[in-house]
Amino acid sequence: MSGRQENKERGFWSAFMLMLTVTLALLGFGGAVLIRSEAVAVSRKSATLQTDYAADAAMHFAIRAMQLGTYDDDMTIPELGGVTVSVDTVSSAGGVSLYIDASKLEANRSITVNMTGALGAIIASGNVYWRVWSLNEWGWFNRGLTDEYVTTLPPVDTTALRTLAASQGYEKLANFTPPANYPSGSFYTVDGVTPYVTYVDGNLTITNNITVYGIFVVTGTVTIGTNAQIQGVVYSVGDVHLDPYGSRSSIVGGLITGGDVINTGSWWYVSSVRYHLDYIETFEDFGNVGHSSEDAIYYYVDNITYY
Repeated sequence: MSGRQENKERGFWSAFMLMLTVTLALLGFGGAVLIRSEAVAVSRKSATLQTDYAADAAMHFAIRAMQLGTYDDDMTIPELGGVTVSVDTVSSAGGVSLYIDASKLEANRSITVNMTGALGAIIASGNVYWRVWSLNEWGWFNRGLTDEYVTTLPPVDTTALRTLAASQGYEKLANFTPPANYPSGSFYTVDGVTPYVTYVDGNLTITNNITVYGIFVVTGTVTIGTNAQIQGVVYSVGDVHLDPYGSRSSIVGGLITGGDVINTGSWWYVSSVRYHLDYIETFEDFGNVGHSSEDAIYYYVDNITYY
């Protein structure tokens, strides 16, 4: 082989190796870019999922805290998986809005929760004895539904309620002891909207082992006997005495009193008022009850919006 031909072959193989090296380098670079792109995409997807879950968790935590009465504007929510979460509240007349923001990397999730405030299970100007429990609608103990030593009770239009009671024939101008299933075995009248209202200018006594229904406005004291129950709402100027029996609630609805709420039964029984939102809202409507977000000690969710 001549020297010239040998040089040509060397030049060919050198050029070939150079092209091969460049090609492999380009392929390697492209593969690296592709892998990095996939990693970034996976990272963003992971951040989005983490952000969504963190925002949901913060939302449920805040809603629960509002309903238990334990929410504090100064509380901080720790980072969850590197996700920064914030919760802000804005109060309005009779309600509150929660604003939840969560972010990680380029992922963001915002949630707005609008909640309406309603009166709780027990509101008292005086003491609510420790053996008197407030229960939620499912029958679970919830101290957040009790508010005692209230300086000013929510304003109630007792005149409007008295007028309605008189029109129904249930205005009582002396102490009153109703019979079983009074007045008609139901909280509502036949229209299904208007509640039965009884106005008692005196003391109200519910005897043992019976159930009565409706809204009761009482200028004196209220006594609910053993195993007796009021299905409705009681607004009383004086003290309320409850004589419990087993797990049966003395009131299913709500109680507002200008006095104390006292358990007069055996030590091994706990008195209870079981919350009933429908009865409470009806009482607020027909009693023209006014309250601010500070007076409303129970909040329920109206709507949730995700952004």
